[in-house]
Amino acid sequence: MVAEIIGAVISGSLALLADAGHMFTDSAGLLIALIAATLALKPATDKRTWGYKRAEIVAAAAQASVLLAVGGFVAVEGIRRLLEPPEVESSAMLWFGVIGLVGNIIGLIILASGRGENLNMKAAFLEVANDALGSVAVIVSAIVIATTGWTQADAIVSLLIAALIVPRALILLRDTIEVLMETTPKGLDLDEVRTRLESLPHVVGVHDLHASRIDSDTPVLSAHVTVHDGCLSAEHAGVVLADLQACVARDFDVAIEHSTFQIEPASHQRKPLVSTTASTSAPQRKPSKAKILVWILLVAIVAAVAIPILIARANSTPEVPEDVGQLVRENSRVLSKAPDEQAVLVEFLDYECEACRAAYPFVEDLRAEYGDTVTFVHRYFPLPGHRNSVNAAVAVEAAAQQGQYEAMYQRMFETQAEWGESAEDQSALFRGFAEDLGLDMAAFDAAVADPATEERIKLDVADGEALGVAGTPTFYLDGEVLNPESLEAFRAAVETAATD
Repeated sequence: MVAEIIGAVISGSLALLADAGHMFTDSAGLLIALIAATLALKPATDKRTWGYKRAEIVAAAAQASVLLAVGGFVAVEGIRRLLEPPEVESSAMLWFGVIGLVGNIIGLIILASGRGENLNMKAAFLEVANDALGSVAVIVSAIVIATTGWTQADAIVSLLIAALIVPRALILLRDTIEVLMETTPKGLDLDEVRTRLESLPHVVGVHDLHASRIDSDTPVLSAHVTVHDGCLSAEHAGVVLADLQACVARDFDVAIEHSTFQIEPASHQRKPLVSTTASTSAPQRKPSKAKILVWILLVAIVAAVAIPILIARANSTPEVPEDVGQLVRENSRVLSKAPDEQAVLVEFLDYECEACRAAYPFVEDLRAEYGDTVTFVHRYFPLPGHRNSVNAAVAVEAAAQQGQYEAMYQRMFETQAEWGESAEDQSALFRGFAEDLGLDMAAFDAAVADPATEERIKLDVADGEALGVAGTPTFYLDGEVLNPESLEAFRAAVETAATD
């Protein structure tokens, strides 16, 4: 659990944090349950006539509240990250996910032998198994992010973990509220109890019948029982009382060992017998208003957070031109223009992409060799999984507006090992690059802050997506996507196009 929290901080993974929160609430719940069980053993006093039996229920309610808070936070943050995915360090996420899984496996091995002994051991085993599934989901999402760059996988796994947490929290909260509200124990039909008691010898009627629980294992019952006037002698009343107590202790699915009966003579009745019981078992099986209100509240909270995010995102989405999907535009960044142009090589690139960095020297070699006949064009395509890809593209475009595109793009790739894959904003570093190049910093800062600069980059992305670009680097040679099997095949394709 501690390892996963550290991993969440290092990697920026919400799924790791959600799984750690899940494990923490489970561990805390076990500790609280142990403390509550210890308190429950303390004897009753005149001040606390039931001792600390309700400590278990209070502890469970506290755990349910924490679970609900954790699950709600993860759900809301997961929705936000699904819409605006941040950078996630997949390698750290993977390793810490594995550490969490190993810890869960050790717990499963320890609990496996005793899971059939009692319900508590079985519940503990299932809780750890649930945590293990969460760790597996974290590992899978880390692999997906590492292989595809699709960082939304982290948000999706977080939402799955929230889906494991929230329903369980609501069920636990419902059960504790039922005890605190002194609801009739499940499985006990008060109409059936009344009918059975009234069938006993000498019993005329039963009213003011109540049943509840002190804790999860201690049902109690009280009632006023009307008997014939001649049955109030000490001997006769004792027999009736013994019959009543034996009936509720043995004749129903819920055995009630603690019962209190007030025996009254029939002459005491001043009005027809009326049951003061609030409801019978049948209505109690219907969904409670409290449960419905909890679900409505949860949905309202999620909607209150998600709807503004969706609206803001929709409002911030730039208008896409009707001619989207162009391979080269008039304002596209031309790396080098061939004086005797025979072919055009277009590259969609991300300055934080390691594959683009690896292709950089090869492309420079091609420029040196075929620059007279091949025009080289760059299109921005920052990937959403890279924390500083957009910042880098904005800095390069701001430099390009001062005629320093080539120098700035080269600086980006030459220094990528220093800043790439960082979870921190590197805008200050990129500004330092601009200062080193001797740019007009007032103009550079104005271009970086100008929304039109980022819109320019988004237009490149829109063109690329319309053309089918899904990753970087993606090359087009004379309008056709280039997928060579090797660098030699790449060079051969360029040479063929350059000499035709």
